[in-house]
Amino acid sequence: MRPSLALLSSSSNMARLTLFTRSPCGLCDTAKHTMTLLRNKQEKQLKEGTTTTECGTQSAAKSESSSTTSSIPIEKFTYSEINITDPGQQQWRDCYEFDVPVLHVDGKEKQKKLFHRWSEEDVLQAMRDVKE
Repeated sequence: MRPSLALLSSSSNMARLTLFTRSPCGLCDTAKHTMTLLRNKQEKQLKEGTTTTECGTQSAAKSESSSTTSSIPIEKFTYSEINITDPGQQQWRDCYEFDVPVLHVDGKEKQKKLFHRWSEEDVLQAMRDVKE
């Protein structure tokens, strides 16, 4: 029997990714797309039970940026988005008004932030960095 995503996400050594965004924001749209690609790959690995091995082959129709991580195992992570212009997000708006998109990568004891532009590989490296 395979564990559910909810059970896996309760793991204390799992990275927690939080994307701070706003609308309209072209860079934020690109960041969301990158995170969607990673989340889809993670879901595929969870379904196949291959979270600690290689992802497998990617469809030729996918973009070059997504195929570059096809042989890289994706660490388990949780993901959320915060729109800094939403009511109740004034703290984050004050902090990141002119810096979005910002991705917080939180590990058990370490944190890393990625600003403005990043690739799937950058996110995977940040997750490895906070895990060490």
